[in-house]
Amino acid sequence: MRLSSRAAIILLGIVVLGMLVWGCWRQSDPWRHGKTLGAWLDQYYDASTSPGRSSPQGAQHREEALAAIREMGTNAIPSLLWRVRARDSSAYKRFILLMRKQSFIKLDLRGEHLRNRADWGFSILGSIGKPAIPELISLLRNDDRGVRCTAARCLGHIGPDAEVAIPALLPLLDERNYGLPILATMDALRDIHGKPDLVIPAMVEFLTGNRKEWNYSSPAMTVLRAYGAQAASAVPAIEIYLNHPDADKRYNADSALNVIDPAAAARIGEKGH
Repeated sequence: MRLSSRAAIILLGIVVLGMLVWGCWRQSDPWRHGKTLGAWLDQYYDASTSPGRSSPQGAQHREEALAAIREMGTNAIPSLLWRVRARDSSAYKRFILLMRKQSFIKLDLRGEHLRNRADWGFSILGSIGKPAIPELISLLRNDDRGVRCTAARCLGHIGPDAEVAIPALLPLLDERNYGLPILATMDALRDIHGKPDLVIPAMVEFLTGNRKEWNYSSPAMTVLRAYGAQAASAVPAIEIYLNHPDADKRYNADSALNVIDPAAAARIGEKGH
């Protein structure tokens, strides 16, 4: 669809006005070494994902951003949480779809971009992000799926210190029609690897239980692998996948079994020969 010059100018004015309004109410970023948190997050993202990421310059930019964000420490948490909460209204999403039909102005979903940067930010902070746990737990109940997914991933980045969040994470495994919350939750459970009495039975459900047909057995086995010997009760369910026609499932079963019960893995290997 082609827009007239007048229509394009009007749309550009709307965009500029929206950006000004956005700037007035957004969370103020902390600064470090002459740049805002947002600028450092963008630098880290670009240096980690661009084609030149393996170059000396890419590595330098990545390390600079990493150091600056870690220096901010807990001061970065309010701004990161603001990004986790970011969402786009239905009207704005429709507007973006309309704008993508023309080539004059290029726009993307702002909430998705901000949540992505929050994800990277908490991955950099790691356990330093522990004070954010209560707010992230509350965001697991947000009515926006993207917010729930991001909150789950950020809790995973905090690691074992976020064990208290596990009971709140488990309901996201019920979102069968939307795979991303399930995958984000499994990633978080793998990285937190706490409360085995709750998590291991939940993962076995995806291997041999009522959720077997949901096709999340591979990520479920990576979660079980993270629990090591604590996941011994899941060995019979994992063994079933050692001869699965899907190579990815066979690999994940073998990898999990070698960590959870190396002796059982060795016995099975001997039988295979």
